[in-house]
Amino acid sequence: MPKLRSLSGKEIIQILEQFNFKKISQTGSHIKMRHYSRDFPTISIIVPNHKVIKRSLAGAIYSKALKRVPEQKLRPFFYTH
Repeated sequence: MPKLRSLSGKEIIQILEQFNFKKISQTGSHIKMRHYSRDFPTISIIVPNHKVIKRSLAGAIYSKALKRVPEQKLRPFFYTH
């Protein structure tokens, strides 16, 4: 059964940028990223820029990103094979 990978904030930011999420602002170590679309409402994701992100938070970020990114494209970045 696949498990969530242990990811850093920097890795998550790079993954989201591949799917057209843009850095909007930063407060301390937390980076706000947004995905704009003409067809859907804008969504924002806050990513803590920490060395290790708790798996529960990585799962929440993954779930929110699925609103804009197809699961078959996003899943390999977040889950082990």
